[in-house]
Amino acid sequence: MLAKQASTGGPETVTASECCLSKLKELEGYTPVARHLPGNRANVITGGYGETQVKPGETHTEPEWEAKLRARVAEFAGIVNSAVNVPLAQSQFDALVLFVYNVEPGNPHTHPPIEGLLTST
Repeated sequence: MLAKQASTGGPETVTASECCLSKLKELEGYTPVARHLPGNRANVITGGYGETQVKPGETHTEPEWEAKLRARVAEFAGIVNSAVNVPLAQSQFDALVLFVYNVEPGNPHTHPPIEGLLTST
């Protein structure tokens, strides 16, 4: 079953699966209070499930952090939807969403921009 299949012939909007969200939670781990990452990534602040749009010490409940995670995943799924114009299995789509989540488009330390990696020439 392909995730990007529409009866109209054009690609449809695909969303990340619950499996994708579970995998992100597993990979990122959970931190209730936003903090600086240890070691050579001390300039990065993270909270919840790897959320980087936070301030040090920012605190939320687990359901609030999960809502933030879902919003970010939806944002990054939109990037994948707009950049990929070929049929994908749900697992392939989810893998791209996980990739985009981790390279965080718009981050000045991400080179090249993710959109360039997902488009064919």
